[in-house]
Amino acid sequence: MSIDRIDFLPCTAGTIVQKFEKQPWRDRLISSEIKPQDFNLGAALEWCTNNGYTVHVGHWGARAWKGQPWVIRTRYQIKRRREQAERAAFSSQADPHTTSLQIDFALDG
Repeated sequence: MSIDRIDFLPCTAGTIVQKFEKQPWRDRLISSEIKPQDFNLGAALEWCTNNGYTVHVGHWGARAWKGQPWVIRTRYQIKRRREQAERAAFSSQADPHTTSLQIDFALDG
């Protein structure tokens, strides 16, 4: 079993770290744990970079792929996420720090 993708998601308790193994049909979750508030995300992302992972950081957290990134959503999921972001933008519920044009719905967010 190899760790092919790692997601880092901030939450009120600290940072959720999810590790995945790449599968032909969908990445399989191997483990999920909540790291404490003092978890050093910068050091974790640096370790990922030094060990051959490609790192993307966004307002939603960070994601690291072993090697080159791959699409993690189907085209229907991407379309639905884009539509949700557009609806939020028009209804003033959008994150003021980002726009739907800044998000790669196939890889991030």
